[in-house]
Amino acid sequence: MLNCREIANHSSDYLEGRLPRSRRLAIWLHLMICSHCRRYLNNLKTLTASLAKRTPPAEDEAEIDKIMNRIKRETDKGTSE
Repeated sequence: MLNCREIANHSSDYLEGRLPRSRRLAIWLHLMICSHCRRYLNNLKTLTASLAKRTPPAEDEAEIDKIMNRIKRETDKGTSE
């Protein structure tokens, strides 16, 4: 039987269905008796779903150009000394 640490180590693969049947069964058996790991996997599933729905912030091209120009100036200044 797997222990809680092993469940945590394989949790992402388990939720994404990337484990062999024997490992999935071992995890399922552990989850039947361990409320802590059930809660951990439920929280991980909720977090993953929330992050998947999140839209990335819009990129501000002007701000990116400003930062890139500053990096270039700093780099040029460092090589001329």
